[in-house]
Formats: sequence, C-alpha cells, structure tokens
Amino acid sequence: MKWIYLAIVLTSVLSLVQARPELVLENDSRNLITIGSFGFLAGGKLTLELSHLSLSDRLAQGILAFYIHRSSTVDSAYQDLETADEGSEDDEANDGDVPTCVLDHEIIRNEVQDGTCTILTVPDNQTVWTYEHIVAADEEALWTIVFVNCKHGSDVTLTLKTTELNPGPNHLSAGDSPLPKVYGSVAAAYVVAACIWGWALTRPDTKIFWSHRLMLLLVILVGINKALQALKYHYMKIGVDAEGYTISVYIFAFSDRVGMDVHQAFSFRQGQARHLCCDPITGLQVAFVPKCDHRITNTGYNSCSFFFTLDHR
Repeated sequence: MKWIYLAIVLTSVLSLVQARPELVLENDSRNLITIGSFGFLAGGKLTLELSHLSLSDRLAQGILAFYIHRSSTVDSAYQDLETADEGSEDDEANDGDVPTCVLDHEIIRNEVQDGTCTILTVPDNQTVWTYEHIVAADEEALWTIVFVNCKHGSDVTLTLKTTELNPGPNHLSAGDSPLPKVYGSVAAAYVVAACIWGWALTRPDTKIFWSHRLMLLLVILVGINKALQALKYHYMKIGVDAEGYTISVYIFAFSDRVGMDVHQAFSFRQGQARHLCCDPITGLQVAFVPKCDHRITNTGYNSCSFFFTLDHR
C-alpha cells in the first residue's frame, strides 16, 4: 500500500510544476474542432495564442476561423453548428461546386447579427496569431469556442494556448467557482462522521462486526476523496494544472466503490444485512451521510446518496 500512496503524492506534486496544457494538432483534417466551454462573468478575459500554424495546402480556398458562441447551454452551440454543417453538405451536393463553409450558413449569419456569436478569422499567411478580449456586462454567458477549418482538402497543424479568466483572478468557470468550498465542506462533514462512527465503535455496549470496521475505513476513504477534489478545484481556480489530483480522485473513488462492495459482502455473510430482506427489525439505527457525485457540467451541481447502518443489541 505504501507505494500506492507514494505514487499519489508524486503525481500530485508533479502536477504543480507543469504548465497549463496546450492543444496541439498535427495534420488534422477535421472541419470543426471543439476547443472548450467556459462560463464568463463581467470583467473576465479570454486569450487565444496560436502558434506553429501551417497548412498542407495553403492555396486551398476557404478560411480558418474561431467560432465563439455565447448562450446558457453548451448544446445550443453544437446544435447550431451541426445544423449549419449539414446545410453546407446539402449545398455541396446540390451545386457540385466548391464546398460551402459552415460559417456562411444563414443560421450562423443570423447569430452574428444578433450578437450571440463572434467569428474570428485567422490569417493563413502567418504562423503566430493572438487574440484578447475583456468580457462586458452584457456578454456574461457560457462561451463555447470551436476552431473551424473551411480550407477543404487542407490539413492543419497548430499549437493553441487558451487562457480563460474570471475576476479574481479565477480560472474556474462561473458555475464551478463554489466547488472548492463545497467539496471542502463535504470533506469536513466526513471527518466529523468518521469521528462519530469511531466513537460509536468504541462504546462498550456496542456489538462490533468486521463490516462496521470496514464502514469506518470507507468513510475515511470518501473523506480523503472529497478533500482531494477540493484541492483539485482549488488549484484549478488559481491556474495550476491539477491532473495529479484528478488521478488521485479516481483512485480513491475506485477504492470507495470496492469498499462498498466488500462491506455489502461482509454484511450479508455476517447476517447484518438481513433487515434488507426480512422483517421485523429491532434496534436498527440508520445514519444518513451525503456522498456528493459531481457531474462534469458548467453548473457544478452535486447529487447526494449514501448511507450506513449500525445495529445496537
């Protein structure tokens, strides 16, 4: 077990010295390349730094551009692009001429006129290109950035560094900003629960089974998992790559799942789970403890569903 924890510590430390990862494309033939989504607040800043730009065929007709869509959901941006892309393919099939760029579709043109999207054309005769924008009060929304290659038949090679900042500075999306405190609070709650559970196991009038000790270990593992998640989002908030903490979170999440399965097996083997199958039950105390399962969304909502039992006889 020692080498496992040593590996966790090493990956966590190494993640602190790595720079924020860049997007590197080599001879990519895709027309639409999703960069990512980020919830901006007023005063936020978006920076796009493009370098090492090259094309397999610079004489190909069309443009290179960034499509930036502002909305309340990610799906709306992708739906508009997919609809426009399908329309472009239909135009190509009907006309038989040079394929129409997805950015020329009526849906995209209407978005530009309405101010819900921005098209940033990238000069194809330059290898380095930079864009900076300060978010205004009326531009607060979920920004979705997509790289569009309308040079049909030409593969693109580039390196892109994207920096997204909210006031603070805060590198987390608007919906994810409370997550460090949320996970920190949940971790603290599990520490308290572990203390109460440990105290209950030491009471002289309590009959102890192995499943009870396993449950204490499980609560401790979940608490460590939530503490690592709090650290991960804290370092993401200040702009440090938290990949090492992400790996640690997955390891402890797996441990939680294995621990739950082992606990259930011990409970049924020792007869402590009979109350799940038969009645009546006497002297059963059930304590509910929230176990937050964070969905990877821009709202950062969590769902809670976890319980453990202690049978006093």
